[in-house]
Amino acid sequence: MRKRVLVFVAAAVLVATSLAVTLSSGADAARVIVLEVRGMAFYMDGAGAANPVLRARPGELLRVTVRNSDAGFVHDFAVADLGVVLRPLQAGARGSVVFRAPGEEGTYLYVCQPHALMMRGRLEVSRD
Repeated sequence: MRKRVLVFVAAAVLVATSLAVTLSSGADAARVIVLEVRGMAFYMDGAGAANPVLRARPGELLRVTVRNSDAGFVHDFAVADLGVVLRPLQAGARGSVVFRAPGEEGTYLYVCQPHALMMRGRLEVSRD
């Protein structure tokens, strides 16, 4: 019985160590995309256009962080075709959602669900 316990503990330590090395290596770290909401539109740092095109490679892990700087309005972020939804954010709040881009190339619509007529853009998944 004691031998089985020792084998189990050794195996658990080995798995935990392997997992820690994998997580700390950053091999599959999410690429961060920061969007700021203001004036009823999404803006990306360094890009002047409202509701910019977001680009990803097939299968890429993404972390979309949204900052709501739109006083008096609640906003979210959603890519319905991918089942991606960030909870609604009050003015001044920020939140993130992590998801993997589809393995196939394509274009997907992202929106703020309460304001989808104005706040909408494209997520383009391409190998280029």
